[in-house]
Amino acid sequence: MLEDIYKLKRLTSTRIAKVLNESVRNVISLFKMHSKAGIHIKPDIDIRALGVKHQIVIIKGYVPNTDLIVSSSQVFSYIRSISYIFPRSVMVVFETSECVSVDYDYYCIESTIRSRPDPVMLFKAADGEYERVFRDSLPDPIPIPLARRGRFDWYDLEILRVVSREPWIKLKNLAKRLRIKEKNLLKHIPHAENFITGYRVAKIDRLREDSAISYLVSVEFDRPRYFCSRVVRHPFVISCGECSDKRALVYAASPAGVSPLFINFVRRLVDETGARIEKIYTGCHKCLLVTTIGSRSTGEFIPREGWRVPNIEDEVRNLVEKKLIIPA
Repeated sequence: MLEDIYKLKRLTSTRIAKVLNESVRNVISLFKMHSKAGIHIKPDIDIRALGVKHQIVIIKGYVPNTDLIVSSSQVFSYIRSISYIFPRSVMVVFETSECVSVDYDYYCIESTIRSRPDPVMLFKAADGEYERVFRDSLPDPIPIPLARRGRFDWYDLEILRVVSREPWIKLKNLAKRLRIKEKNLLKHIPHAENFITGYRVAKIDRLREDSAISYLVSVEFDRPRYFCSRVVRHPFVISCGECSDKRALVYAASPAGVSPLFINFVRRLVDETGARIEKIYTGCHKCLLVTTIGSRSTGEFIPREGWRVPNIEDEVRNLVEKKLIIPA
């Protein structure tokens, strides 16, 4: 059933059960069973549907001031995350309506696909059987529906927010939570569903605790979406970004002891598809700092009065002046 749910553009256990011809109880049990096993499943919301792009900037010679960032009350208006990259560099991810040219290494992600691991490999990873994960062949790519871009209102955002926290919620309970009649909610839900591409594994508790190394892999390929739909089948892969310049950007996290096996897996996949690895950035997954403004890795969204193109040079200068990133 999990493989079917990965592909579904439906919100609430009531609507999922109807499509799968399953009981609502079985759908709720699936979500809660995985949650108890340390596997957290949530709707996957594509940034393209929200009119957002992610511009990744690598700033060499600086590192995150982790303690200050964690304790800081500063507002990171257009910064989604900050993380440490070896050696002596920092990676900052900006949310923007358009990517701009800057004097740093940078990438522009226009669409995202997040983790949809093969169920057998998924449970091995959840049990900490990391070496066994690599004994299985990666399954075929999973069909991933496209999200539809459009305008969204408060109800759309609230539906996405609540279902991201409780993917098993019933339709009637969601209506009570939003203080709206069920028949009126049914008018909003199909619109909110336009923004999702299916369901993803948002977090694997055991893997998150054990993962020490993060990877950002830039891959050149003429079909980046196809490459992403394959690589997200591995439980170590957190997300894959599709770029307009025929690049795929893979973000992954691995326990240190099996990181060579993961890199070998990526190289095999690249060889099989005829792609080419352009660059591999290595970092510290535990130093990934996600801000609380805008969209988050948890799948939560808050409204903004439109999106602008931030002046990235000014934003970086501001981080340096406030000592949120410091010279290495």
